Amino acid sequence: MAQYPNIAAGQRITGQLLRDMQPTYIYKTVNTDRASTTTLTNDPDLTVDLDANAVYMVEFCVMLGGPGPTKTAWAVPAGSDGLKGVQGPASTANSDDGISMRTGSHNFGTVVTYGYRSSGAGNLEFIQESGLVITTTAGTLAYQWAQVTSNTTPARCGRGSWMRVTRVQ
Repeated sequence: MAQYPNIAAGQRITGQLLRDMQPTYIYKTVNTDRASTTTLTNDPDLTVDLDANAVYMVEFCVMLGGPGPTKTAWAVPAGSDGLKGVQGPASTANSDDGISMRTGSHNFGTVVTYGYRSSGAGNLEFIQESGLVITTTAGTLAYQWAQVTSNTTPARCGRGSWMRVTRVQ
């Protein structure tokens, strides 16, 4: 079984080698608000560059909400292979408690719609998405999101949302 990085007997342990062994954590220190747009756009914080010909385990834990349902997708480097698993409030959910949930497995670019809490953008839903990304070319991995229906009241991706990316091959 392949392991990353491959460490040969007698190989010198360097700072770069030790860094390559660690997952990358990225988190939001401030909220990002988007109003009056239904166009999926990369989150300004939840993005990272991936190497070519590599395999990554990717996890997103996102606090997302707004005046109505929101939608998400992943931007991945061209030619990437794999699936994402998703779980969060069902697209028809619109309450603070006892809501229906959705779960599924999708292609990276598949748009996933999540419900919302009736009390608005300040009260966010918790969404988890994860998957294995197999790259053939280098490029950017980014979490994309937008409102489902344009509204002047903004949707929000909340501070404290995070991603973890671990190269495994």
